[in-house]
Amino acid sequence: MENTILIATIGFSDPIRGEKDGPLLHIVRHYRPEKVYLICSDKIFNLEKKWHSNERAIHMLDSECNVTVMDMETDDLSSYDTISKRILRICEGIKQENLNKKILLNISSGTQQMNTILCLLSMVDKETYLPIQVSSKDNQNTKTFNPEEDSLEEWFEVNMDNEPDAENRCVQPKMLNFKKPVTQFQIESLIQNYDYSAAYTLYEMNRDLFIDDTGILLLHAKKRLNLEYKEASKLSQQLGLKNELYPVKRGDISELIEFYLSMDIKQKRGELSDMTLRLEIITEYIAKYMLENIMKIRLEDITTQKKKKNSILYNTSREKAEKKMKGITTYLNGKFRAEFDWGKPISARTMVYILEYFIQKTEFQKYKTYIEELGKFLDIVEQVRNPAAHTIMAVTDEKICSAYGKNSDILMKKIEKVLRFIFGNEAPEEAYHIYDHINERVVKLLQKEG
Repeated sequence: MENTILIATIGFSDPIRGEKDGPLLHIVRHYRPEKVYLICSDKIFNLEKKWHSNERAIHMLDSECNVTVMDMETDDLSSYDTISKRILRICEGIKQENLNKKILLNISSGTQQMNTILCLLSMVDKETYLPIQVSSKDNQNTKTFNPEEDSLEEWFEVNMDNEPDAENRCVQPKMLNFKKPVTQFQIESLIQNYDYSAAYTLYEMNRDLFIDDTGILLLHAKKRLNLEYKEASKLSQQLGLKNELYPVKRGDISELIEFYLSMDIKQKRGELSDMTLRLEIITEYIAKYMLENIMKIRLEDITTQKKKKNSILYNTSREKAEKKMKGITTYLNGKFRAEFDWGKPISARTMVYILEYFIQKTEFQKYKTYIEELGKFLDIVEQVRNPAAHTIMAVTDEKICSAYGKNSDILMKKIEKVLRFIFGNEAPEEAYHIYDHINERVVKLLQKEG
């Protein structure tokens, strides 16, 4: 075939097996390439150099065909790392020598590793490479040609594929059937590590393999993990899964759990600097929630407000606070071991101390353990996160253990325990495992035909 060449990694099934063509010879028979490049292991190369079995067999079919035998210079055919670099380098060289020509790839000879590499190459460069598979279902357990004992001419003479009505066993496989499970496995591996950004990028590169809902759900997870609440919510509505993906109905509780889950994933991925960066924020919001919903003290009741760009500053007010909480000034002076500085923005530590003020009352005693945990979270911020923010140093589990007495995994479990206690039935069980549920849905969608 004019302007067509063939690259073949050859094995012991070539050139003839039993009374039929091996894969190499069968492709040459039906496609008639003008050039054939044989890529060989050291062992096969030395046999071919001595006996020229494959070259001679090709010339029995087409005396004009140009045959080049190439040595991979290794017999370690089980190592993808070793042979992939060599095969790809050889193929690229052949491509440059034969610009604008269609290159057939024999994906039925040689080892499984060799064939996999050629399959992947055909998917990466569809314009240049065409994979050819040769069926051998009736030729599996037959004798292979041995150049040291057998006569190639005699074997060729009785080759049944020489018959005019012999079956053409060449197939051009749809490589999407090979590409989809590989891509599916890659996406599943990424979402197991909650890397939705990379998973979505990979989906975008292969969106023809999967249904649209797969991409929408991956984008939802990506936006959600980035705390882009509005965008994530719109995507859940687009999927018709708003109620399923958002089991918490109260907005303030939902946002707190979302923030916690983002921290939890940071911890699972070993991103402890980012996790501790969020620790003060979540402690502040938990304390604010408890003040307003359990102690019934709104921030507006104990502060003065000042608008600043798109936010509001809450500055502590001694007059307002004393009206709501008699003796709070004396209490805060004792906790800070100095005269409390009224009029400044209310801090997470101040809110936690105010919560501690309330647990002196019998009705709030049941919250004592959880409020004390909030104080310990802030100790981590002060001893670990703040120093790390001002120096070039990593936050490690050892540093967290030093400040907290427990590792980051237990820290996240403690935060969840606090949330479960204060939210109760407002946050059902599935709310704490929503990303695992998303992953399960993604896996099911990946299995559907695109």
